[in-house]
Amino acid sequence: MRSSRRFRFLLLLIVYCAPVLVAQRGTKYGYIDGQIFLSERQPAAYIQVRLDGNSTGTNLTVITDPQGKFQFAGLISGKMYTLMIELHGYQPVRKSVDLTMSRSFESITLQAEPNERVREVPPEGAGAVLDARQAMIPPQAKAEFEAGRKRLDANDPPGAVAHFQKAIELFPNYAEAYQLMGGAYLGSGNLALAETAFVKAVTIEDRLANAQLALGLTRNLMGNTPAAEKPLERAVQLDPNNPDAHFELAKNKFALHRYPEAEAHAARSLALKPQNPPVYVVLGYTLLRQKKAAEAEEAFRHFLKMAPSSPMAPDVKQALVMIEQHEQQTRRP
Repeated sequence: MRSSRRFRFLLLLIVYCAPVLVAQRGTKYGYIDGQIFLSERQPAAYIQVRLDGNSTGTNLTVITDPQGKFQFAGLISGKMYTLMIELHGYQPVRKSVDLTMSRSFESITLQAEPNERVREVPPEGAGAVLDARQAMIPPQAKAEFEAGRKRLDANDPPGAVAHFQKAIELFPNYAEAYQLMGGAYLGSGNLALAETAFVKAVTIEDRLANAQLALGLTRNLMGNTPAAEKPLERAVQLDPNNPDAHFELAKNKFALHRYPEAEAHAARSLALKPQNPPVYVVLGYTLLRQKKAAEAEEAFRHFLKMAPSSPMAPDVKQALVMIEQHEQQTRRP
């Protein structure tokens, strides 16, 4: 039980904490700050951003906040780095960043893949269309909704919530406003209010894939993994090619001790997005619980090759030592 709790805590560190490199004495530190958009007005919330150091061996991953903002800290100044973003439905991004000035700010707008339709916030699953409910939203409510999004862009969650609440007063079935309000609460660390808002969003509109994913993620963070399972499964059903939804569901299944299912979703997430180091950690521990030591070792070594400087690296190395010791014991006559 103690090791299981510790592992779940470490998983949260992977996804929600920006890794910090330890530089040698005398080394100047640098920072890369940035913000990502799906369109000119829509921030790309809760997506993964990778950073490779072309000459430093750096391989880091962070998650954007509700405003699409991110930061890589503790980098070595004067070096070249490469930002990489992969999101289903959008063209992948590889952008070189020169830290000669020790600090850089990058604003990136993702471009839709050819023949892909970029949907308005929030996505509603494959093939979803503007329905009668959305057509009934009055202009005043839409104006408050847009004002709330602008406050999110300005990193003002309380101000954003106030506008979303006004939008909901004007149109009680404004599921999209509940979803972004939940995102504002989640970004502020208020999990209880975030859960309430996400529940309201999916109750009004079951097809909101991002709201289902956010609800499951919030409940995972609250430790209520049984209640997180259903919305995460619905998110995967609505958007089966979303690697992040499969990843979150894999973590959920692991916590529920459903290891074959966790393995399947982790493998699917990697098939959709191979360059995602944290998934290999989940996959490795899932394989270990099924006594698949060789496969677990391979997953862990993949992770260390991709993210040698990650805060999770020491624990993964210790897991490899334990696997090796077990193999040596089983080989003894």
